Amino acid sequence: MPYAPYRNEETRSSVISALRDSAAQAAWGRFFDTYAGFIYGIARNTGLSDADADETVQTVMFELARGGASARYDKSLGPFRGWLTRLVRWRARNLLLQNERRTHAHEAAGAELEATTELATKPELERIIEEEWSKAVTAAALERLRAEVSPLHFQAYYASAIDQMDAADVARLYSVSANNLYQIRRRVGARFRELLEEAMRDLDNPDFP
Repeated sequence: MPYAPYRNEETRSSVISALRDSAAQAAWGRFFDTYAGFIYGIARNTGLSDADADETVQTVMFELARGGASARYDKSLGPFRGWLTRLVRWRARNLLLQNERRTHAHEAAGAELEATTELATKPELERIIEEEWSKAVTAAALERLRAEVSPLHFQAYYASAIDQMDAADVARLYSVSANNLYQIRRRVGARFRELLEEAMRDLDNPDFP
C-alpha cells in the first residue's frame, strides 16, 4: 500500500525466511511490517545511506527475531519506542564506524560517532523520533482499517482524508455521490481515529512473537 513507510521485500524476506517455523514466520512478518519503517527512518536520520539503513533494519530484526534484543527489553524501563530507538541508533553508529574504518578514517569515524551521540540531547532528534513513530502508528492503523472496511470505502477515505484529494474528484473517481463520500468520511474517519489510539498503545507495548 502507498502509505507504508518501508517496503523492501528483499530485506523482509531475508529476515522471515531465516525462521524455520511457519507460524513464527507469519508472526514476525507482521512484526516486521509494523516496526521496519520506524527502524529505517531512524537509521536514515542517523546519517546512513539508503542501503546501510536497509542493512540496519535487517540487523535489528534478526537480533529481535533470534531473541537476543527482545529478551533484554524491560517494559518497566519505559515505552518500547525509546528502547527501540536506542537499539537502532547503536547499530547505526556501529555501521558508521565500520564504514569509516574501511576507508581508514579513524579520526573521522570517532568524530561522527561523537556527533551522533550528542544529537540525542537535541530537540531535532526528538522531532525526528516523533515523526517516524507517527508514521509507524498511522501505517498500522491504516492496515487495521483496511481489514475492517470495504475496499471501495477504504480507497475513497484514503484518497479524500489522507491524500486530501478534492472531494469532487474523489466522488467521480470512485463513482460515489457527494453525500455518500461525506458519510464514508464520517463513519470510516471515526473508526480510524479509534484505531490510531489502539495502534499507539499497542506499538509501545509489543508482544514479541
